[in-house]
Amino acid sequence: MEFRQLMAENLSFVERLIDVEGYDLAYEKDLDVSSYLKFVGVKNLDDTQGFLERLILYTRLAGELLGIRLIVITNLKNMLDEEELVQFYVMCNYLKISVLLIESTERQVLEYEHRTIIDRDLCLI
Repeated sequence: MEFRQLMAENLSFVERLIDVEGYDLAYEKDLDVSSYLKFVGVKNLDDTQGFLERLILYTRLAGELLGIRLIVITNLKNMLDEEELVQFYVMCNYLKISVLLIESTERQVLEYEHRTIIDRDLCLI
């Protein structure tokens, strides 16, 4: 409810600006939370965090603020070791967020993982 009220006030302000300036302009009236956060430039202030910590923070924010329930990541196994991957999976499981990894190489299946291999002909193996 708070977001809708804020957006209504912002749209009212934009309409008044356009009317005062007399320009024929169009603007997006149906911004979602994600677009609004991008617009205002929201970013993490703690740049001392490692990749895993930033990934978990992003995942938490995506789930809690944006309602995202599936995150797709490519080649994550190239960036995290097995222990970090399991930590990430545990956090995603806790947040009830599914993760789809798309990997370019075959690796060992870890706890919390289910593997499906798709070959170049798009056949399931």
